[in-house]
Amino acid sequence: YQLSGVLDVENPIDVPYTLEVSSPGVERPLLTAQHFARYVGEKVKVRSQRPIGNQRNFIGQVMAVKENIVELNVDGETVEIPLNNISRGKLLVDFKAFNKRAKK
Repeated sequence: YQLSGVLDVENPIDVPYTLEVSSPGVERPLLTAQHFARYVGEKVKVRSQRPIGNQRNFIGQVMAVKENIVELNVDGETVEIPLNNISRGKLLVDFKAFNKRAKK
């Protein structure tokens, strides 16, 4: 609401407009090494372009990002996925745990 008031007073745009604000959301996409590094310790879902072993979809905890490789802990095993092999990655949020913390 504060931004709206400033825009009304300053009037930097001479024509009618609609101001929209968006967010990548809670389960935000992870696209770069920096994105994955920011969420070390968090749960993510990754889809690889080419299979690793016999698998392309991985859900696990980000352990590290080293030399353009994302290391995930998937069911107790370390899986190394090169960044250039990741077609999709996103942060996963445990909404049940979040709701339990909010109720305390």
